[in-house]
Amino acid sequence: MRRWIVRPATRPLRGAFRVPGDKSISHRALILASLAEGTSVLRGLSPGDDVARTRAIMASLGVPIEDLDERSVRVSGRGLGGLRAPSSPTLDCGNAGTSMRLVAGVLAAQGFDTTLLGDASLSRRPMGRITRPLRARGALIEGAIDPVRRDETAPLVIRGLTNGRRLFASEESLSVPSAQVKSCLLLSGLFADGETSVREPTLSRDHTERMLLAMGAPLRTMGPVSQLDPRGWDGVLSPLDLDVPGDPSAAAFWVVAAHVVEGSRVQLRGVGINPTRTGFLEALRDQGGGAGVSPKGEAGGEPVGDLHVGVGGTGALRRGAKVAGELTTRCIDEIPALVAAAAVSPGESRFDDLAELRVKESDRVAALASMLRAFGIGHEVSGDGLTVVGGRPRGGAVIDTRGDHRIAMAAAVLALAAEGETTIDDVGCVDTSDPGFAEILEGTGRGHRGERMSGARGIVVAIDGPAGAGKSTVARQVAGALGYTLVDTGSLYRASALVAERAGVSMGDQAGVEGTVSAAVARGALRLEAGDAGLTRVLIGGEDPAEALRTPAMSMGASAVAAYPGVREALLEAQRAFGRTGGVVLEGRDIGTVVFPKAELKVFLTASAEERARRRCDELRLRGIDADYAVTLAEVRQRDHQDASREIAPLREADDAVRVDSSEMEPQAVVDAIVALARGRGAV
Repeated sequence: MRRWIVRPATRPLRGAFRVPGDKSISHRALILASLAEGTSVLRGLSPGDDVARTRAIMASLGVPIEDLDERSVRVSGRGLGGLRAPSSPTLDCGNAGTSMRLVAGVLAAQGFDTTLLGDASLSRRPMGRITRPLRARGALIEGAIDPVRRDETAPLVIRGLTNGRRLFASEESLSVPSAQVKSCLLLSGLFADGETSVREPTLSRDHTERMLLAMGAPLRTMGPVSQLDPRGWDGVLSPLDLDVPGDPSAAAFWVVAAHVVEGSRVQLRGVGINPTRTGFLEALRDQGGGAGVSPKGEAGGEPVGDLHVGVGGTGALRRGAKVAGELTTRCIDEIPALVAAAAVSPGESRFDDLAELRVKESDRVAALASMLRAFGIGHEVSGDGLTVVGGRPRGGAVIDTRGDHRIAMAAAVLALAAEGETTIDDVGCVDTSDPGFAEILEGTGRGHRGERMSGARGIVVAIDGPAGAGKSTVARQVAGALGYTLVDTGSLYRASALVAERAGVSMGDQAGVEGTVSAAVARGALRLEAGDAGLTRVLIGGEDPAEALRTPAMSMGASAVAAYPGVREALLEAQRAFGRTGGVVLEGRDIGTVVFPKAELKVFLTASAEERARRRCDELRLRGIDADYAVTLAEVRQRDHQDASREIAPLREADDAVRVDSSEMEPQAVVDAIVALARGRGAV
């Protein structure tokens, strides 16, 4: 795990530089250029991992994408009807919520099956906001059910439309402004039989609309209403020739840094100044600060300009911030930077209407409150609002980024004004948006020391409990919060079936299967290793057989071999071998009693049978299935009895387990409680 140690500024920041290409525009440009007819040239793309995920997904759908230089590509568009089924139906979005939500709109209209995966952080984020309206227009899309949050999450399973079926018309009124949801629906609307209409309470960023209009799509916009009607349209999107503007969200941290360090003079060149993205400048201006803006024309329908801080008195903060309503919408991603500014501003600052911040890469309201607490800055969280009382950040703060790039950068900026060194843990997340952030921080006159936590060992977190207690969801979120690997035990049983099949052993031959699997584990031919998205992957002879494991035959084989004690014993050793290095989370029925009886933290996660039955009913109803509570409750109690009395892997609570009853706890409170327990047991 990488960390920064940031020292307070000893001299003003100086420099003129360019921030990375706008992440939001880069995602959209890659997707729409892929759907265009003809060759697009995209220059200055964001270098972050998130945009790389979108590029990889579009390439896997048969779109030729050629590098021209380090940040420029040539995209040979396939047209609206030209995408091809990927060689692997599983597409990994990593931490990129924009990738998942926008690509889902395109894939929902295709004739082939796909599954969109995310890492542990993305797999916590709500996806019902896109799956429900897509299903309403005829898409065959389903997310995993989070019974605790009562929403759908990744992975998203999308089945192809067959027999010439097309998506229906759609009219949606969003309860909260969301450019990702709006864009998902508009992209799906390119393939629909009728009009797509999206109304927002206030206008969110409009990059998709601007780009669609520039490419000739039949789109009308009227303030917060966007209408796309492909009827009578020739279905051709013109290719793009685009210089991606600098990302204003990345620029915001440097604008704030120049306010935080007295006497600084910083120029940021070629930044996007789309009015839906410059709310942070207005907020700073209201505080007596801000940045001078020199317009430089347009790029692909997007206004561009240079920002100057420290020129003409733009660097002083004289009072607190007041950010709410429509202004919050226009600076939602810059709130962490503005909170850093508020922490050193005279007086009290108030940020309201922050509900969307709670479902970003982290719960940013909670993460910002934790950051302020570490710096000794007065603050109060009330609902979805945050009050900050400005002061001098104390030295010695240790900041947990929670795997969120914007929290890491906000902490680094605030650390420049602290009374001593600040330690910021888990900064690898910054690579998702601005991998050059630390280099620029040093180049402007202020440095950091980067360290890898050598010699540090994570712990083993074992989570057991009855079915329906939320173990899978909680384990995934705990792993994400700690930066640990979630062990996928199910893949081991499927891989065992594949090992037996390849050896020519019948699944019904217990002795043969047990011997074959045991031998494979013993010689390291069947083992676990850390994979992408915070999950393990299984290797057979050094090969990742991911596609072969997903067949119905392997699912049936896994059920068969799981009943063999010899297979189970061999796989226990495979799990233990992987877990000996620490930094893992496992969930099941007997993790703390059998698999890892010496785990540093054992949690028995439970909930009343009544509560678990209610959650199950809610889950079924989310899928449109009528559920009878009394019947469901009886099924839950029967399952509890079966799990506790089964001969192999019975459900048992370890004597030294910490019991966590989630019956009356909010989902995040459960995760926070277990993370706190883990840190108390030495988690790093």
